[in-house]
Amino acid sequence: MVDLLDRSTTGASDAIAPLDALIQTVKEATPPLALKASRPMCRYPNYPHYIGGDRYLSDSCDCRNAAP
Repeated sequence: MVDLLDRSTTGASDAIAPLDALIQTVKEATPPLALKASRPMCRYPNYPHYIGGDRYLSDSCDCRNAAP
């Protein structure tokens, strides 16, 4: 789970630029909380585009600019 509110308030109060590559993750509900899936959260108007490999890992996607 990603806490977007914490990232936005931390950057605003400390004058720190937000990270370019936040990763959204889904984990098992019971310990050891194994990673089930992840994907990048891209800045608007970009979107995560699948480039190949394991579709459940964020390394298989990159952020691409949305075509006008």
